[in-house]
Amino acid sequence: MSAKVYPNCDSSVWLRSCEEEILQAIDGKVSGTIPEWIKGSLLRNGPGKGHFGPDKFNHLFDKSALLHRFAIADGKVTYQCRFIRTNCFKENSAANRIVVTEFGTKSTRDPCKSIFEKISAIFNGEGMSDNAMISIYPFGDEFFAFTESPIMFNIDVETLETKERINLSQQFGIVHHTSHPHVRQNGSAFNLGTAVTKFGPKYCIIGFPRSENGVKSGKIVASMPVSSMLNPCYMHTFGMTENFFVLVEQPLFMPVTQMSKAIWNDDPLIDTLCWNGDKTTRFHVLSRTTGNLVQTFCAEAFFFFHMINAFEEDSQIIIDICCYENADIINAMLMENIRNMQTNPNYSKSFQSIPQRFVLPLNTEDEKNLCIPEKLTDLACDLPQINYLRHSGKPYRYFYALSSDFACPGMIIKVDVHSKTRTTWSEEHCFPGEPVFLEAPNPTSEDDGVLLSVLLWGSDQENRVGLLILNARNLEEIARCEFITSSPVPRCVHGWFSATKED
Repeated sequence: MSAKVYPNCDSSVWLRSCEEEILQAIDGKVSGTIPEWIKGSLLRNGPGKGHFGPDKFNHLFDKSALLHRFAIADGKVTYQCRFIRTNCFKENSAANRIVVTEFGTKSTRDPCKSIFEKISAIFNGEGMSDNAMISIYPFGDEFFAFTESPIMFNIDVETLETKERINLSQQFGIVHHTSHPHVRQNGSAFNLGTAVTKFGPKYCIIGFPRSENGVKSGKIVASMPVSSMLNPCYMHTFGMTENFFVLVEQPLFMPVTQMSKAIWNDDPLIDTLCWNGDKTTRFHVLSRTTGNLVQTFCAEAFFFFHMINAFEEDSQIIIDICCYENADIINAMLMENIRNMQTNPNYSKSFQSIPQRFVLPLNTEDEKNLCIPEKLTDLACDLPQINYLRHSGKPYRYFYALSSDFACPGMIIKVDVHSKTRTTWSEEHCFPGEPVFLEAPNPTSEDDGVLLSVLLWGSDQENRVGLLILNARNLEEIARCEFITSSPVPRCVHGWFSATKED
């Protein structure tokens, strides 16, 4: 057997398929002491089931959405997992094969679908899969699972049951929205969508106030046309400061003509994405007061999934982003490429994301000069988290992320953006997930709290999962809880901590 190109990596954590839900919570074995003040549920979302019958999914984003819950109370932890009852999951399950086309997987076309149903699907948000396998966020007192189609699912926090399916296209005319809305401390939320209008596509920010009607009481609070009428760009998230929204228009385009044709033919959308590295990446600043475009700035082309934070300081907007040189990571997450990674010495380059800071000077008349970014650390990392509820949209000092360097793929990183220093945690043959910051009661500093992370181990331990608790100040381990499950546990993507409400 030839030597592995990346001996520290184990692709099995992404290749696993959950075959059995755990509906009744199971107990785990705790080592260390879990702080008594941690009470609630760490909710996680991510790719779960890799096949239906003999049909296998081709891309990581295609695997059926699986929710995980680590419930913490009285120094103990329980674990359970459940599939989201999306339309695509129900149809695939009933047929025992893949009958819904996903982002990277072509299904068997439905011969009964009429020409009018196909036309309607292109414009009503139902032309794409509703596989909400990326994130989970609270809107008011409710939790919702997200994908990048305009579909969201209301989730029961305790049972992980799917309560309601909501199509925002019917209310706002959007055909896409990001997987990362911004949630405010008062319970309101904002998200970025792409709408189709008679004048062409436009980007729009939708505000969701905390109310009894929940997401149904939302409204568009800001908008702008796309820079190239028939080529809206792919956006996974956006920035939000005290006074502005920041839309980062990167040169990964979703051409309207090609996407409409793909939906018509039931073809995967991955083949319609178009990267143009000769174009610039644009920062559009919109007023939260008027909803109008204020200024646009440019930078050399880069691709990104996640922003770390954005805030205002000294008449400038500071925006920190995990930047990739290009969009190669999209194809790198094809299942075939993941399986063959150990024979491809160039594979790791697709995952090299460097955190960088861009400074946008407000009220300047010179909009043509490129914004030159500053590196926040030389360590490649992504899935960044901050002390979100206290510092989102405001000046901050620390962020936490997961290494994307294949030399140390199991590393959690803390970066001090003031001193440019970093602290790390890792364990041999152990692969943590996105670190989630949880603030301690009566905190005395920005980093006074803990990090929660899901642990997985290598290919020979696919039924082992754990919850790790680190001291956020120094990344020293406080406690962990490990579980042995009845089915393989795949790697999850994003999550949120739902605190138990005090009586």
